Amino acid sequence: MKNDGESVPVHTVDINKSKSSRRLYSKAVNEPKLQDIIDQTSTPDFIKYVGGNMIHNCPINREDILRAEDIFAPTVGCT
Repeated sequence: MKNDGESVPVHTVDINKSKSSRRLYSKAVNEPKLQDIIDQTSTPDFIKYVGGNMIHNCPINREDILRAEDIFAPTVGCT
């Protein structure tokens, strides 16, 4: 990466993780796993499935999905 005088914000998982409690972080960790299990659906669709109770006994909610994206960045192929 060359330095052309402009600053570039760098966000790491550790920095983003520090914004959440341990309990909320642990719930966010499960979100990408579940999204992968249901064939890497898009985030808006995944939010609809979770919000509409279409996933039986789903341990996460809309906020967990958004928190996971904030901490880990969107899952590749799930935009």
